[in-house]
Amino acid sequence: SFRDDITTVVIEDGVLSIGNAAFYNCTNLESITIPNSVVSIGNYAFRNCENLENISIPESVTLIGDYAFYDCSSLTSIVIPYGVEEIGVQTFYFCQSLKEVSIPSTVTLINSRAFHNCDSLEAIYIPNGVTQIATYAFWSCQALTSVTLPESLTFLGGGVFMDCTSLKSLRIPEKVNDIGADLFENCPDFTDVYYGGTLKRWIACSREGVMEGVTIHCGGENHTHKYSEWAEYSKAYCEDTGIESRNCINCNREDARAIPATGHKAGEWITVLEPTTEAEGKKVKKCVVCDVILEEAAIAKLPKEPVKDSAVVKNPSTSRKSRY
Repeated sequence: SFRDDITTVVIEDGVLSIGNAAFYNCTNLESITIPNSVVSIGNYAFRNCENLENISIPESVTLIGDYAFYDCSSLTSIVIPYGVEEIGVQTFYFCQSLKEVSIPSTVTLINSRAFHNCDSLEAIYIPNGVTQIATYAFWSCQALTSVTLPESLTFLGGGVFMDCTSLKSLRIPEKVNDIGADLFENCPDFTDVYYGGTLKRWIACSREGVMEGVTIHCGGENHTHKYSEWAEYSKAYCEDTGIESRNCINCNREDARAIPATGHKAGEWITVLEPTTEAEGKKVKKCVVCDVILEEAAIAKLPKEPVKDSAVVKNPSTSRKSRY
């Protein structure tokens, strides 16, 4: 198509908007000049511009649409202009060469999967002003080792750092009061969360709870901590992990880690339905701790009693000869 022939674009001064899908699938586009008159970049505007390595977005731009730079796999850096308030859904999805991102303090929301699969992104600084980071925003940023979250942050969606296989720790500010599940799913080297609030608050606001293999460090001051022994905070049950905690004796730092679930303990077989000659019965094994059924089995039908042959009795009246 004609889009394959486009390598360089200069947009004339006076243009206010780059429309939806304006340069979608211009796979050979390498250079674009955007004038200061442009105030918005539409949805899908540069999607699949695979050879676009750099783009300078003018300060006049205050809106960047969803999927705007989706699969710009050669893009290496981006400066989001001051005035932009949201980073859209999947805006930089699959920008595999993206190493540097500058986010202004006017941004309040980083939308779902905004930086999904940005495999070369090693560090991200999120400025004060951002209050929400939506689900899977940095999913599978496998080179990511450093994340700075702002004090203004209140919401961290589920799976935000899923498959960030190089991430080892994260500091979460005290104001965060809603933390989604699977936040660090498949992050094999992740070991520590430093949370500004209390352990009680963490348990209340985190759908993840206390994850196995991860220590949650809650509150406290910046000094060498002297801890008490680990003690049970909440009991582990058959399928539910428990929590153990310890405190710094010099400040309010409280650490927590998971106690593995104990697993079920099977009891003896219990008959719950007696068999008959017409139907099988049923027996079960239950956990002696939580009473959940672990196993079921049929009990064979009862054998039928053999039918006995009846003796043949002649009717006496038929064996007598009639006198008449």
